[in-house]
Amino acid sequence: MVAVPACGEGALLSHRAAAALWDIQPTPSVSIHVTSPAPHQLPGLRCNRSRILAPRDCAKRDGIPLPALARTLLDLAEILSPQRLPTAVDAAQCNETLNVSEVGSLLTRATAAVGRPRSERRWASWPDAAPFAQPTGGSDGSRPRCSGSWAGSWHRAGRGIVPAVSAPRPPSGDQHEIRHGDQRAVLVEVGGGLRVYETGAGPVLDGYGEDERCGGGRGQPLMPWPNRLGDGRYEFDGRPQQLPLTEVEARTAIHGLVRWANWTVAERGAGRLVMAHRLYPQPGWPGTLDLSIEYVLGDDGLTVTTTAVNTGRSPCPFGVGFHPYLSLGVAAVDEMTLTVAAERYLEADDRGLPVGVRGVQGTPLDYRRPRDIGVARLDSCFMDLSRGQDGRARVNVQAGARSASLWVDGAFDYLMLFTGDTLPAARRRQGLAVEPMSCPPDALRSGEAIVRLEPGGRFAAAWGITLPS
Repeated sequence: MVAVPACGEGALLSHRAAAALWDIQPTPSVSIHVTSPAPHQLPGLRCNRSRILAPRDCAKRDGIPLPALARTLLDLAEILSPQRLPTAVDAAQCNETLNVSEVGSLLTRATAAVGRPRSERRWASWPDAAPFAQPTGGSDGSRPRCSGSWAGSWHRAGRGIVPAVSAPRPPSGDQHEIRHGDQRAVLVEVGGGLRVYETGAGPVLDGYGEDERCGGGRGQPLMPWPNRLGDGRYEFDGRPQQLPLTEVEARTAIHGLVRWANWTVAERGAGRLVMAHRLYPQPGWPGTLDLSIEYVLGDDGLTVTTTAVNTGRSPCPFGVGFHPYLSLGVAAVDEMTLTVAAERYLEADDRGLPVGVRGVQGTPLDYRRPRDIGVARLDSCFMDLSRGQDGRARVNVQAGARSASLWVDGAFDYLMLFTGDTLPAARRRQGLAVEPMSCPPDALRSGEAIVRLEPGGRFAAAWGITLPS
């Protein structure tokens, strides 16, 4: 799509052309629609002049910039007839990247800015009582099958349009599946986390069901700090901050601010999904961060890359972690053999806060050579990681004929290992949490390995899981 770069910075494929990439309209046979801040005249191009869209209204599809799906629907409402528009919207409802609440939000913003646009009048003209069928799909991950009119799921509410509740929502929100070969991963709206990772041989991670709320941090991203912060207190640039205590009995703030937030799909491709969330200042947190997590399945397994950009006006601290539980399908971690390439670990008090550093040699935490986990209870932060020529440190697990290696790049200098002994009995010791962390517990208070992000500053970190070929 050379039309997009030809129209300069801020240009997006739009209208019917964008709808074709979202698979909700046929590929246009005449002119290509592009939205650009500046007018352009090119053969076969229809340029719609518009201001640069807000980041939340933009996305990428197959590497091509275009409006988010909700925004594309509103653009179509400007050019399609009332008879053809429901067909496009019904197709969009089948697309698992659609966040229907964003359509109402866009309408409210558009109406406040320019009055009653034609798109709002089109949406408002749809009959409230039109029939609607919930999308259904096969358990094999096939595309959902949709029927009936999507329009009936909407009703008027003041000036905006909001979705009517048509079916109970999963506790983890929208489900987004990616596949590669026999690998399958499911990412979720709530927390932007990894609910399922499995292969044809069975589960790789101990995840949770679609009808369950995430427990024990399973698969969740931990930002803008991982692990615990004592008393929820810290100081940054001379200003004291107090975060809510989310682990009340231990008097700590644990695992950041985004694991229960709603994330949206920013990009999607073959075996690839990017989840995004904007974190704004709030009590105890001073910064504005644009966060994204790219999940990719490939021949070598799963790769997870996190990017944080300070889009605010002042510096802020930052740390990142993840909370996957390796299981390989075993009934208990006791059956696993573990190898951890780490020379030292952090000693902790009864609140899980570090009080000292100790070498692993001669201690029960020396897993530099493969050892059975057995009845060992782990809730320890390892450091001084040994790395290969590729700069990666690895944790290897094996259970019977199956094995996996969790690797971290140079942005992660700490690994928290947790056998789950304090979890509810039904989930206890079913998976080994191997938590990549860019900083240690209590880092916001100690300042140890905390990244300082200036306005416009960027930080990226990657980890993944490789499987034997």
